[in-house]
Amino acid sequence: MRSTEPRSVACVEDEAGIRLVLQVALGAVGGYRVALYASAAEAIEGLAADPTDVILLDVTMPEIDGKTAFRRIRELPSCRESVVIFLTAKARPEERSELLALGAADVFVKPFDPMTLARDVAAVWDRVCGFTGASARVG
Repeated sequence: MRSTEPRSVACVEDEAGIRLVLQVALGAVGGYRVALYASAAEAIEGLAADPTDVILLDVTMPEIDGKTAFRRIRELPSCRESVVIFLTAKARPEERSELLALGAADVFVKPFDPMTLARDVAAVWDRVCGFTGASARVG
């Protein structure tokens, strides 16, 4: 059963600078508990032990790409209900459609606004989970 507000966000991003921005945007600004993963393999292992409410998942990563990681994460019993939002530098409509068809809740384009990211995550949570008001908590 999902709560009315997301409390934790896992960020799967291979670029260290973007991970830092995600930590600040979601942790310091948004007040979420943030777990950072530098690779899909690291995330799959970590999420099996420490599930999260929301997963921000980079599409383009070495070794295991975001789409493959998404499928593997969804196989984890602890993450079947996590809200997954893809991060991509490519804003092509056909890629967005493909990622949503895979089962993602949304697709955020990089670069994103660090000052509104937590609010954007909460808005997706509200839409997917059918709650209202969570986005008022952040930002």
